[in-house]
Amino acid sequence: MTSRTRKLIGYGLTSAVIAVGGVEALNLASPDTPTISTSTEGEVEHAFEQNVSFWVARGLGAIATTKLIVVSGNDTYDCPGVPNTAEPKDEVLSARSPSEVCLSNQTVIITPADLTTAPGGVTFTVGHEVGHVVGEVTKQLGGREWDDVHSKIGLAAEESATCYAGIEMNAELPLKIAEVSASIVGDVAEDPIHGTGTEQANAFMKGARANDITACAIDTFLAQNK
Repeated sequence: MTSRTRKLIGYGLTSAVIAVGGVEALNLASPDTPTISTSTEGEVEHAFEQNVSFWVARGLGAIATTKLIVVSGNDTYDCPGVPNTAEPKDEVLSARSPSEVCLSNQTVIITPADLTTAPGGVTFTVGHEVGHVVGEVTKQLGGREWDDVHSKIGLAAEESATCYAGIEMNAELPLKIAEVSASIVGDVAEDPIHGTGTEQANAFMKGARANDITACAIDTFLAQNK
């Protein structure tokens, strides 16, 4: 086990480089190791701060402690698991991993793997991951595990996060809504966790049209998907 350093951004904080302990060293050094450019990293940070500020202004003060970690190049990040929660197992994320949220320590992890292919680019990717934090701080999972490809709640949690991204994007970038929705339909491949592009686009538009946090509840999508 080793310690690595990487950039950590917190809402209302200035950028800082910190040491993160307990990160398993992975042999990732290769010419094609994906990286995030300085300019794109700046976009990620801006989108993150904009998202968190939006939800704080909507009354979700607990989201203010959310952190952002950009994993690029040979970096890795260890998301600690907590037994009997939505994330029971440790997970080591690399630059080749999809962007994720570590709910056990309320940290959004953005990787290069998503930023070149994700529909809506940086804004949607960050908004979706922050959307998972919204679901966590509003206690929607209630201890249920969603990180399971065979779990219906997994799809509902992903749709819920996408719905929250729709609320935020409609408030901040309303002219981008139709473009992002069309991109989701065309670019999202069907998988057991995220569902089809159409399902994700419908969830995104549900949030954009409703502008109501209760419309994006996980249980709403669970009932809808029966």
